[in-house]
Amino acid sequence: MQRICDVCMEVRLQKRKEYQENTEWNKLRRLVFRRDGDICKICGTQERLIIHHWDKNRKNNTFSNLITFCERCHILIHRRVYKEYG
Repeated sequence: MQRICDVCMEVRLQKRKEYQENTEWNKLRRLVFRRDGDICKICGTQERLIIHHWDKNRKNNTFSNLITFCERCHILIHRRVYKEYG
């Protein structure tokens, strides 16, 4: 029997996969990466880049609400290490 948190994680991963496979989202992602110079706006790395929503609302995909971070910095933002970014 799976624990409830495992089930929740599985659902979350499935939703993320569907979101990432969305063609419009992928076009927008590429535009944001290009605008941001294909680097993390905190540490400058070009490795493992993702898009962060300033207002933390995944449905608000306005260009000005999106910024490029690497996975490491993104985690730190959500842990409130970099307060100025979130």
